[in-house]
Amino acid sequence: MSLLVVGSMAFDSIKSPFGEVERVIGGSATYFSLAASYLTPVRLVSVVGRDFPKGTLDMLSARKIDLQGLKVADGVTFHWKGYYEYDLNIAHTVKTDLNVFENFAPVLPASYRESRYVFLGNIDPKLQLDILAQVREPKIVALDTMNFWIARSPQLLREVIRSVDIVVINESEIRELAGEFNLVKAARKLMRMGPGRVVIKRGEYGVLHLSDGEIFAAPAYPLETIFDQYSRAEVQELALVLKADVSGSLEAFEDEIAKLPQSDVQVQVISSGVGGMPSRSKYSRRIKIRREAGAAGAS
Repeated sequence: MSLLVVGSMAFDSIKSPFGEVERVIGGSATYFSLAASYLTPVRLVSVVGRDFPKGTLDMLSARKIDLQGLKVADGVTFHWKGYYEYDLNIAHTVKTDLNVFENFAPVLPASYRESRYVFLGNIDPKLQLDILAQVREPKIVALDTMNFWIARSPQLLREVIRSVDIVVINESEIRELAGEFNLVKAARKLMRMGPGRVVIKRGEYGVLHLSDGEIFAAPAYPLETIFDQYSRAEVQELALVLKADVSGSLEAFEDEIAKLPQSDVQVQVISSGVGGMPSRSKYSRRIKIRREAGAAGAS
């Protein structure tokens, strides 16, 4: 199974109360492709300018991401500039320079047109429609979008939504698009347009998934100082609990974790399986046993 991913590859300039970065690698296609490549082959369709770093393209290729559909155009790469306040669930757009994306007219390679699974990343709804017209018989199509397109092309966006199976959107954007504050009501309103499922991204609060007659909420796991600890080399072991809905997904994650370099941080899978999470006390005991065993071995 190959997954067709169409979206932006970009530079992002971001400011928050905790720091500021200029022109870091961004884009929906970049990160979605990397994440999906751990589970399935990916076919990537996007456009970048001559200023886009070759090292990033090499990294994508190394993940076995098919770049036949990536165009390197004369000009500069799409650039998004924005900021976050203390509520990190809400992104504020300051400036969007489409650059080479403004005149991008994607043409799918012949082999891509048979893709059964399609992810339409956060790009111009017109481009999303163009891609859908080129895919012959997709089985599942998912769509992501953002406030920029909701404000700029609301009618075109609604037309795309009517043609997809899944909409992925954050909570402020679904409220804006549906004109409804209540998230459940907003999701139901979108589903009446056509999609069978709506996935609402809620930042630090996790994700809310709605389908016909079903609601599922998954929390996010809160982290405190993990990045600082890594930068100071204070973390020497990362204990993971892996759970999946099906065994195939679990095996894929375990295979990829086994490939991770362990020179700086040892990755230990302390529990894995299909189904619910073990109790906190159960996996806390496993961590304690592993640490005691490691201490004994070191002595």
